[in-house]
Amino acid sequence: MASQETESVPIPQPPPQLFIGNLSEIDPTNASSSFQRLADIYGEIYQLDLPGRKGKVVVVSSYDTINDVCDAERFEKPINATLEEVRALTGNGLFTAYPGEKVRQGCIL
Repeated sequence: MASQETESVPIPQPPPQLFIGNLSEIDPTNASSSFQRLADIYGEIYQLDLPGRKGKVVVVSSYDTINDVCDAERFEKPINATLEEVRALTGNGLFTAYPGEKVRQGCIL
């Protein structure tokens, strides 16, 4: 959940093929160059449909963009009912801390 309201822009994606999605876009002998080629075409952030996965895989391909999407100051994560139950056992961990709450040292959950 973003802390500031902005207009959403759809994440670009190569056209998927029936049954295999975007699998044909990735060269199994040189996957890194395939991802770079897709970044050159679709930008620093794009999505792929891959068989066997529910939903889409979002690829972030630049250091600056990765730092931007990982900036905890700009985003809030919701704590759903399941995480509330985990929080009761583990306390305020990386995934169970409320927005703005300090994460307990050494606690991943």
